[in-house]
Amino acid sequence: MSPPGDRLSSWLERSPGACRLLVALMLAYFALNTLIAARNHTPTVDEFVQVPMGLYHLKTGKFDLDRRNPPLIKMMAAAPVLLSGARLNIDPQWRGSGEGWWMWIFGTRFMRDNERSYFSLFFLARLVVILLGLAGGLCLYAWARQWYGAAAALGTLLLYATCPNLLGHASLATLDIGVTVLLFGGFFALYQFGLQRGWKWAVFSGVLFGAALTSKFTALFFLPLVPLLLAIQCRPQNRKAWLAWACSLSLIAVAGWFVVNAAYFFHGFPLPAEFIDGIRLKAFDKARAESPVFFLGIWSNSGWWCYYPVAFLLKETIPFMLLVGTGVFGFLSRKKERLSPARIAWMILPPLWLFYLLSVHFKIDFGIRYLLPAFPFLMLAAGNGIRMLLSMRRMEVV
Repeated sequence: MSPPGDRLSSWLERSPGACRLLVALMLAYFALNTLIAARNHTPTVDEFVQVPMGLYHLKTGKFDLDRRNPPLIKMMAAAPVLLSGARLNIDPQWRGSGEGWWMWIFGTRFMRDNERSYFSLFFLARLVVILLGLAGGLCLYAWARQWYGAAAALGTLLLYATCPNLLGHASLATLDIGVTVLLFGGFFALYQFGLQRGWKWAVFSGVLFGAALTSKFTALFFLPLVPLLLAIQCRPQNRKAWLAWACSLSLIAVAGWFVVNAAYFFHGFPLPAEFIDGIRLKAFDKARAESPVFFLGIWSNSGWWCYYPVAFLLKETIPFMLLVGTGVFGFLSRKKERLSPARIAWMILPPLWLFYLLSVHFKIDFGIRYLLPAFPFLMLAAGNGIRMLLSMRRMEVV
């Protein structure tokens, strides 16, 4: 007799309506939790600045303020705020040079000008991020189903919909969920291109990577993985194949370049000056190390290599971590459960690369939110663990 998990998977594959219903219920749970938090929680220190800044970008078409953070997610979150008729005072006395505390002075002016509707405006902005979070769940489900089947994909989506870190940040009008979803979507499209070799997938991948770059500058960390993972997927073995690989990367790069320019309303060529300046300012801030960080009772200006591994262990659930470990290492136990090297690379390289860069090179120890782009890939690994558990036969007592 086949394992119960296999029978469940077969039933779900034959019952698309039931599968869609379960997906809808999990996403509804995610949406309900984030909506309650978005409605009840007061603005965080980052939202206090970023929502008015997004409104400023939309109203003026300028990007001279808050250059350390790209504008796309800020403008997306501010779009319903703009449509609601919120007031924005752009007098120079409230924004100054846009450096230092000027952004918070600008945010304070926005708060005072919209006292009666202030919390409702932030709720509107947060709705955009909630929608992005739901899109990320659908993307994860689609990828997991392609690899593992319906049952394991539903288990993977359940991990996503109940992840406390994703739920917490998806209810905020900040940049972290946006860059997480756009990066994961970009890699999903890149994987589909490697399978199907359709140019539309290459363009879609470039568009999403460009959108991620204009959401948060940490997306730059993932760019070296694009040619590497595409090479692993396509496995070019002759000159013609390598030429096709190079042409594909060029198409992805052109699509991404266009989106970066479009997000800045085509300010400058070949790249917007504010985009380049934002990267420079971020690098300069890290070099100065003027923002001390706190970890396990100690303050430091240089950070710790173990900050993110410890933060992940403390802030994630034990079942999730066990499933990740099962998915990563369990496939070695039996030949029939092994994953292809290409799948292992897609599943493991992005989170390992991010852990390495954040812990060793940059040490940006400002919270687990910087680690969020690794979460969907870790959930893919956990999905493999779920698939293995579902395929196990019940142990018989002799």
